[in-house]
Amino acid sequence: MKILILTQPLRNNYGGILQAYALQTVLKKMGHEAVTDSKPYGSTIIRRIVGTVKRTVFRYILRKEINTHSVFYPLLLSAGVMSTISRHTVRFAKENMTTVDFFKGRSKPNRAEAEIYDAIITGSDQVWRKRYSNVPVYLLDFTKGMNIKRIAYAASFGTDDLSEYTPRLIKHTAELAQQFDAISVREDTGVFLCKKHWGVEAVHLLDPTLLPAKDDYIRLVRQDSKNITPSRGNLFVYILDSSAEKQRITDKVSTALHLSAFEILPEDIHTLRNRKGLEKYTFPPVTQWLQSFMDAEFVITDSFHGTVFSIIFNKPFITTGNQSRGMARISSLLKMFNLEDRLISASDGITDEILFNKTDWQNINSIISDKRKESVRFLSDSLNG
Repeated sequence: MKILILTQPLRNNYGGILQAYALQTVLKKMGHEAVTDSKPYGSTIIRRIVGTVKRTVFRYILRKEINTHSVFYPLLLSAGVMSTISRHTVRFAKENMTTVDFFKGRSKPNRAEAEIYDAIITGSDQVWRKRYSNVPVYLLDFTKGMNIKRIAYAASFGTDDLSEYTPRLIKHTAELAQQFDAISVREDTGVFLCKKHWGVEAVHLLDPTLLPAKDDYIRLVRQDSKNITPSRGNLFVYILDSSAEKQRITDKVSTALHLSAFEILPEDIHTLRNRKGLEKYTFPPVTQWLQSFMDAEFVITDSFHGTVFSIIFNKPFITTGNQSRGMARISSLLKMFNLEDRLISASDGITDEILFNKTDWQNINSIISDKRKESVRFLSDSLNG
């Protein structure tokens, strides 16, 4: 089958890029011709003008720094800057994935271009979170009347409620969801939300990054060895939103385990005033990020996919809560593997049990294996049914 995958734009989110890579890879191994949309939907002239205005206001009127974790971040950076700081992550997609510019700068795709596909799969990542997405697009509103399979694979609301939705949006999205041939979600709470608000049945499946084996990721690293360097320590700290408390957690773990902490996110990632010294803002290769897990003896993260890859590589870890990015997805993931004790909110939550007790990775890997089969079976049945 010819399949289009719609997910969040492939920018600098390591987990987001790898989940897109993983889903496409699995579909290709199943014998399908799968492509992934690489550009943000609705990247129209109007949006680019809005971005230019915002950059001008921030830099020259408000004299404010640009927060690279803001939901407006892509709009606040020029195309040239984004191209420079994203060149390594973009290279990964070019070398390891088949991508298309499906929307071509429009808010809706050309109908004829959509109809060339036998199926469209939406997911994973937070495609149904209003804060981050044009949700109707990720519910394939542009496919009305088309003879095409509509499938959601491990789609995520990101939160455990629909408080970001208006009543009107809930009604509209329910109508769209009811047109799907099959729906799976990434969080257990998503099953409840689909039933309560949309009146549809959904199943809880693995995030796509858990579908390939660990050795598949190791192979990616080895193939790209010329572009990466050895890690600078053995305590990998992958923190998206820094705080004094998270630094205390890092210091406490480093001291207790006698490990050397290291990070790979660009220097001064939270601020970008101008284009001078742009190199220090450039995101390292995706394979460098993977290498960091391979080299680590322990991981500290506030990221969903940071937690996922700690599990994939069987590394002891601590996940510190990140409320603004959504806790439902992390809680659901940890519950799946009976690892809820790895989630802490402050340094006083670090115990000797968390630091020194051995994790039963054999059991966790067995759970992954079973759920991987269930997930692949869902894809197969949904596409062939």
